[in-house]
Parts: sequence; C-alpha cells; structure tokens
Amino acid sequence: MACPDSEAQATDPTPASPPDCDTFVADLVDTIATATGDEQQRALLLLVRKCINRQEREQMYEANGIHVLSGVVNSGDAYLTQLYALKCLGCATNDSPKLSEPTLEKLRESVREATPEELASLVDVLQHGSEQEKDDGAMLCASVATRGQPDALRDVGVVPPLIEMLKGGGALQTLWAANALGTLAYRNNENRVAIAGAEGVEPMVALLRTGTEEQIHQAARALGYIADNKATCVEIAHDGGISPLVALVRTGTDEQKQWAAIALGNIAVNNDAISVEIAREGGISPLVALVRAGTDRQKQWAVYALGKLAVSNEANRTEIARDGGISPLVSLMRAGTDTQKQWATFALRQLAANKEVNHVMTKVYGDVERLLDGSKKSSNLRRIFSSWRR
Repeated sequence: MACPDSEAQATDPTPASPPDCDTFVADLVDTIATATGDEQQRALLLLVRKCINRQEREQMYEANGIHVLSGVVNSGDAYLTQLYALKCLGCATNDSPKLSEPTLEKLRESVREATPEELASLVDVLQHGSEQEKDDGAMLCASVATRGQPDALRDVGVVPPLIEMLKGGGALQTLWAANALGTLAYRNNENRVAIAGAEGVEPMVALLRTGTEEQIHQAARALGYIADNKATCVEIAHDGGISPLVALVRTGTDEQKQWAAIALGNIAVNNDAISVEIAREGGISPLVALVRAGTDRQKQWAVYALGKLAVSNEANRTEIARDGGISPLVSLMRAGTDTQKQWATFALRQLAANKEVNHVMTKVYGDVERLLDGSKKSSNLRRIFSSWRR
C-alpha cells in the first residue's frame, strides 16, 4: 500500500471518459488488459468505482472482464493493481454464476497481505487525509477487507474513522465506508460487536432512509452481516432498523430486497421478541411476495426469513399461512434450487407445528409428513451462509 505514495499514484487525473457508459466500461477493461503501470492502475481504480453497481458489472462481463481481472490478480506485479482487480472480482460474486466464492478464495491467495505499516498508513489517511484522499482511502480499505485481514483491520483502528464517514462524510466516503464495514462484519463476530460498540448501527440505519440507491444497498448488506449476532440485532431494532428494512423488502431494488430479507432473517434468528416486531411492522406479507415472485436469491433469503419468523411463534405461523405463504413454499420445496428446497422445507415444518395451519396443509396436500419427506437437510442449515458474497 505504502499509502501516501501509492494513493497519489492511484488518484492521478484520468483520461476523459467516452460519452457512452457501455463503451467506457469496455474501454477500461481493454486498458487493464493492455496497459501497465500507472495507466493500468488508474483504469482499475475507475473500474472498482463502477463495479459496485450491478448494471456496470454486466457491462464488465460483456467485455470479458472476469478473465482479464483474474489474469491481473494472478500475474500482477503491483500490490494495488492486484488489490483493485480482486475487489472488482469480489463484487462479481454477487452475480452468481459469474464468479464463485471458492474461485475468489483461490484468487485471494495470489495477493499478499497488507503489512502493519501499510495498515497504519491507511488509518492515518482515513483520519487526517484530504477529502479526495479519504474518498480513495475508504475504497482502498474496502479492497483490503475483500482480500481478508478482518482482525488486523479492526485492531489497527479502521472502524471508528469509517463510522465517522458514515455520519458525515461525502457521498463516496459514505458508500465505501458502508461497503468496508459490511465486508469486515462478514463471518466475523468480533467485528460485528466492534461496529455496534462504536455506534455504527445508528448511522447505517439512517442511511437506509436517506441514502442514494447504492448507499442503501450497501447499508442493507452491512446490516445483514451485523445482524448475525444476538446483541447487535437488538441494537438494530433499538435504532429503528426494522421499519426501513421491511420497506426495502416491499419496494426496494432487487439487491436491496435481497439484503433486507437477509437482515430480517438474521434478526429473527437471534431474538424472538424482535420477530414479533417484524410481523407488527408488516414484514410477513412482502416476504411472502418475494417467495412467490422474486429472483432466485430473493426467494432463498425470503424463505429463510419466513422460516425463522415462524420458529416458536404461533401468531407468525398463522399470519404466514393467512398471507398465502404455504403454496409458494411448497412450490419451492418441490422445484427450487437445492438451498431453496432446504429452507422451504424448514419453513413448512415450522408452519406445520401450528395445529390450524397443519390442518390446512393436510386438507390441500394430504399427509404433511409425507409432503415433507425426502428433505432431511433442514438441520445444520447455517452452513448455507457459505453462499454469502462479499
């Protein structure tokens, strides 16, 4: 990283962008494939900024970006060049089957870890840099987090300045701070607690209400990861996160809906009382709607959320059935992806524990145990979280 010098290189003025957005992304990929040194690094920096947006990633795929960026990671001769290429590929794992998590994990092995001195320099930029340096520093921090080192990043002190960016930074700082904090919270309980302990939940919830489309997506993603903890999920509810998350499931973009469903499901897992609040806020009906007509990932996580909302909660079981949840759950159990089948079976078993719902299911589908037979995978489902993307 060698932050001051490398950051200066990474933020040099860039050539004027072509007027057409599609041509621009394709031109960046072409430059990355053919250029070297500073020119290649500048193109990668611009591409990272574009790749956080799904539509821009689609253009990258059309330009053979996965192959080009994988080549840079595997054979790049500069740390930042490899790091930014890896960050672009990390964004691509959101669009399965463009790039799998195991493939990304293998690519990570080609990029060295940041040194303690480099991490300390990064924190200094986040705290004391100019606005432009903070913009680039937040994106660099998100890129380092994608490479790994979540504990080292926490220990060196990146969490407090990232949260300050959430509270009062510019648009880019806010966006990349949310992305970085979400990645830090991925599969890392200590970081979830650290983010909540540093008062990071409240500004993240505020971003759900007032942010740009992409900022809202990143805030929902971060809260989805942060919520996977008994204490932090209470913090999210206390800071008013339930209502905007439910609103996103109902009217958000595809990615916002997916991450809001994940967040609500994790909150429901970790706190029965908050499950009641989710239902009271009207969360069940839009989740059922996602199961019925969402994308594959939306269906997967909406089913997950409904199953967790139904655990040991008779009122929620009844409401899910009353809102028409049984039929789409049965359809997914029979013809969904493997993960959808597993979660749908889990959800249906929870619903069937209610005598009235069980009676309805029996009336329509016959013997409930026979209906659910053949799916013995509803236990130990936490392993499904391995499909989460950075």
